Amino acid sequence: MEEKKGLKYFIRITCTLIAIAAVMAFALAAVNAATKDKIAENNIAEMNAVISKIFGDGIKSEEIEADVSGSVKEVYGITKDGEFQGYAVKCAPMGFKAEIEMIVGVLPDGSCKAVRVISLSETPGLGAKVADDAFISQFDGTSGGLEVKVNINEVAGATISSRAVTGAVNEAIDLVKSMGGEG
Repeated sequence: MEEKKGLKYFIRITCTLIAIAAVMAFALAAVNAATKDKIAENNIAEMNAVISKIFGDGIKSEEIEADVSGSVKEVYGITKDGEFQGYAVKCAPMGFKAEIEMIVGVLPDGSCKAVRVISLSETPGLGAKVADDAFISQFDGTSGGLEVKVNINEVAGATISSRAVTGAVNEAIDLVKSMGGEG
């Protein structure tokens, strides 16, 4: 008799947990469906704000079909008043903890206009310093073939993050050069 009661209890608990899990899965799916468009809009707005910091206000960006690989995820052609300004190359190299989402502004001649980090989850005080102007400004005006130049006192211990950002800048510049530069 004791065994049957134990089995019924086990089945009842199992069914209850399955029902709770199903309701929670449905609730999560509903929240995701309700918010995914707004999240996508916010991501686009955030990216456009970063592109505006690189190329200035009044720009228009349009995604370009490109043979992306490695840390390069997307390429956008940038125009202002109908005149081609360059490319915004969205990259996501793997840092120490997670991907470092960033935009590399590349001019038509293949030189780097500027780099801006959109988001990162690196160690505060170490890897997170790759988003600081002291680090990313070193790429302005360069034309590829870059190596990590780090003030050891500033970014000590963050070689994975700094190498990831440097590699992504090189990939972005190389991609634009392979595309021929002009929009």
